[in-house]
Formats: sequence, structure tokens, C-alpha cells
Amino acid sequence: MKRRSVFWQTLFGKFAAALLIACFSYGESSAQYTFVETIGRLDNSQSVVDRGASSIQTSDGGFLTVAESAALQGGSTLYIVKTDDQGAVQWSRTIDGGSELDKVIAAGGGHALYLMNGLVQSWGVNINGQLGNGTTSMYQPMEAPTLEFNSILALAGGQAFSLAVTSDQMVHSWGANFYGQLGNGTTTDASTPQTVLDWTSQPLSGVVCVAAGGIHDVHPTHDGHSLALTSAGSVYAFGSDYSGQLGDNDGGTLQRTLAWPVRESASSVLRNVVAIGAGSGHSLAAKDDGSVWTWGENASAQVSGDGIPTASGPGQTAQRVAGIAGAVAVDGGDDHSIALLQDGSVVYWGSNYSPVPPTIQAVTTMPGLPSITAIASGAAHCVALDNNGRVWTWGTHDLLQLGRTVAGTYDFTPGLVQTPV
Repeated sequence: MKRRSVFWQTLFGKFAAALLIACFSYGESSAQYTFVETIGRLDNSQSVVDRGASSIQTSDGGFLTVAESAALQGGSTLYIVKTDDQGAVQWSRTIDGGSELDKVIAAGGGHALYLMNGLVQSWGVNINGQLGNGTTSMYQPMEAPTLEFNSILALAGGQAFSLAVTSDQMVHSWGANFYGQLGNGTTTDASTPQTVLDWTSQPLSGVVCVAAGGIHDVHPTHDGHSLALTSAGSVYAFGSDYSGQLGDNDGGTLQRTLAWPVRESASSVLRNVVAIGAGSGHSLAAKDDGSVWTWGENASAQVSGDGIPTASGPGQTAQRVAGIAGAVAVDGGDDHSIALLQDGSVVYWGSNYSPVPPTIQAVTTMPGLPSITAIASGAAHCVALDNNGRVWTWGTHDLLQLGRTVAGTYDFTPGLVQTPV
């Protein structure tokens, strides 16, 4: 699932004219996984020589570009590269799976998705058709859904529903749809892929990344929303808005069955986004300037990041989280949020979940971690991958989700996942 990270000091080779923004959110609350590794800051004299049609201009005048290097051992590798306005490389990350974009994984509330050899494999709970094979009764691994071979770029799993981005940059969805989280204009469950539509009822296009949320409960309420990030840096949301997790600035609407743009204010949409994440009732985005923006449920200050819980409701807009700079990835759980910074550190905020009553934390750097290259959040636990390929976990361990020996039902000190013997 995860490859060992390598720091390459050599120049990039030929740059491919592909179009993709790399982002991920992974775990019980939301899941999407397209890159896992950092190759570090390169010398500014190393420039992107062939920007081609793959570039996305950022607010600072620079560019995000997908690059392919054929000079590395084992064949070509895809990278997402950030350059300044002169073309000098500022940072870059590898995209997991190389040029075939394989090994994309996603996990929902009770099901899992895995992209292998161009086909989606799925397994787990299927009551709402979240496995996408046209039934609601099968639980074992299977090839699903019926999407074109080798067309999947990204996957996400929410509470009993699934999302996929295909090579035409369209979004497809299947599974539970009580709140319109499938984005197809209905609230009817679907066991086969549906095309996500925008607010004009036309297929939502230009999407490069998706995230899915939902509370983890046997009987979820006001539960299930979806996010889609476009190559232009805009974010669209659909599904439940009971806690304001759609960020649509419309207090009179509790749910949407079509994708609507997330707003930064009443008069402007959220722009220049390069990564998204979804918690149970809140949403997160990182902009190309390294700032983090959040909206939705704030009962544990998981949105505000200031340690002060507030009541939440529909009709919110995205707000910048103070005290965070250099963010490259974000994710959220039931009551907490995390962000990965460019320097390899991880910050967190919101509820510690246990003990009872839980403590509420303002934005704080997670101690005890080495340089981290990827993060993921479950309902009440977190996972991080370091630059040596090791996996660290912390949080609740009531279902053994930390993957290591823990004295009790939680451990808020990061520890290494243990290798089975």
C-alpha cells in the first residue's frame, strides 16, 4: 500500500503533459490516496523546462505541474511539482503508483476500495450498495464498480458511500444517498456508479480529487457529505449541510443533491485549493499558499482551531485557521482535524475524544514524530507515514486501530505500528 520514500538529488527528466492535483484523505471518516512520499525541497536552480498543458497557475504566480521522470530505477515515476513564477522548483511529491496511477486505496465506514490493474476492488459492508457491483448483499472482495478499465484516478470512501474520479475528470458515486451525498440530483441509494452533477444539473467536470465524510455510528443522523476539488483550485460540496459542512453560505438549505461551490465569503468562492479533507461533519482545504481553511461542525473547535467550541449550523463559509502555515495536506475525524506541513511536521486541533470528558485542543504541533510525508485520520485516531517508510499512529485503540500494543483504550503519544510475527 505504501512505498518507501526516497530523497532524489538528481534533476528531473522529461516532464509529462498530464493533469492531476495530488491530494489525499484516508481513514474511517474519509478516504482518498494519491501520493504518499516527499522527495524534499530541490535546489532552486533546477527548473521545470517543459510546463506544457499540465500546469495550474497558483496565486503567487507560480505553477503546479505533473512531471514524469524516466531516469529513476524501476521505470518512470510521476511527481507533482510546485514552481515559482520563474519556473524554479520549490517542492515536489511523488504520486503513489507511478505512471500507471495504481494502488489507490480508500476506506469508508465499513467498506474498502482498492485500485489494482485498472479495476476497482471492493469489500466489506454493502447494505446501501457502497461496493458498487449492482447488489446489496455481497461482502467479499470483488471487481466493482462497472467503470471503464484503467480509468480511475482517485477514490474516496464515506459512511456507506463511495466516490471515484475517472480520467475524464468526472466524478462517479454509489452507495447511501439519504442526504444527496451521491450528487446525482436524487436522495435514492445506488448500487452502481452515478455521475455527479453540478448545480446546473450538468456533469461536474475538471475534478482531480474527492473526499467523503460521515459520522461513524450504527444509526447515523445528519450524516454524509462529499467534496470535489477541480484543477482550477475550486471546491464543490454536496450531501448533508446540517452542520454547515458544505460551506455554501445558504442557511435555508440542510442538504444538497447537486454539487455547489464552497464559498470563502458571501461574494466569493474558495479558490487556489490544492488539497481537501472531510471529517464527519466538517470539511478542510489547504491552499497553494499553505493556509488551511475549514467549515462545518465546531462543537470541539475542530473548525476554528482556537480551542473554543461553538454551535454550528447550515449556511457557513470557509474560514482560515489561524496559526497554520505551509500546509500541504489536511484530514479530519469525527471531532478533530490534522494538517501536514511542508517541513514534515504535523499539527492537530479539536477533541482528544478520550478520556471523559475529552479535552479540547487549539492548533498544536504533534510531538514525538520524525519528518512526516503523509497523514490520515480515522474517526478518533490518526496515522502518519515518515520519510523512512515507517507508519506512526495515535488516538483511540478500542478497535485495535493503532496496530500496536497499547495499555488501555487510547494512546495520544505517537508510536510505530508493529510488524506481525
